[in-house]
Amino acid sequence: MGQNKQINTKKRLLFHMASYARVNSENIVTYVTHIPDDLIVNETGDDIDESKGVEILYDSIPDSINDRWILTCPEGSFKRQYASPYDIWHEDLQIFTGPKPFESWLLVPDSELEENDYCSWKPPIPAPQETPPNGYYHWDDELYKSDNSKGWVEKEIPESENTL
Repeated sequence: MGQNKQINTKKRLLFHMASYARVNSENIVTYVTHIPDDLIVNETGDDIDESKGVEILYDSIPDSINDRWILTCPEGSFKRQYASPYDIWHEDLQIFTGPKPFESWLLVPDSELEENDYCSWKPPIPAPQETPPNGYYHWDDELYKSDNSKGWVEKEIPESENTL
């Protein structure tokens, strides 16, 4: 007891799946599927070969020939986050992000992180620092389009919902 046991990589691969996101011509994820690692293991047996998975997917789903299959990781350890339907693939950044919340918002690197591979959708105007006493701030894209110095609107929480 207490001894470290070495894991047999090839045996481990039999119980794991690689995830691939189907990305359409508009860079939107339409589908995510899985392939057992043992079908796409590389020649040395220590990693998966992404291109083998893509080949299997094109062969088994012929109508995907005009789309791309991109490897994604449930832990988000690469390509920013695990892809889900309606997420967006950013080819230039090699990352997936959630859908753009508003037309005016921008994809901005998270500057506090050492690596620049994480980005977030940010409004063109920072949110107010203070919290309204009986509500919250909500982004109004139509207001911003009519006057690009405005965008945040104070919303009041109805008394019936304000139970704290």
